[in-house]
Amino acid sequence: MMTRIFSVFVGAGPQSPGAEGQPQQTDMMKKGSDLQRILQKPDAKPEDIKPALAAYREARATARTELEQAQKDLQSILTLRQEAVLVSQGLLD
Repeated sequence: MMTRIFSVFVGAGPQSPGAEGQPQQTDMMKKGSDLQRILQKPDAKPEDIKPALAAYREARATARTELEQAQKDLQSILTLRQEAVLVSQGLLD
């Protein structure tokens, strides 16, 4: 479960490296990269930007939901002291 929390926070986790030895990207990272790639084109059309933006927003919303659930799961096994430490460090809401 802790790995799940970590992966939601930083976009990494127990993933096997990709072909180049880099960790695999999360869906949100991929959608963000796609959006940035489109935005870097000076002649990007609104019909290209709109679906990429929508996909990125959806991926962010999904990640936010996963983070909230992971935080709830973590809180259920923490002592009050552990929870207070994580909240004070900004790792837990």
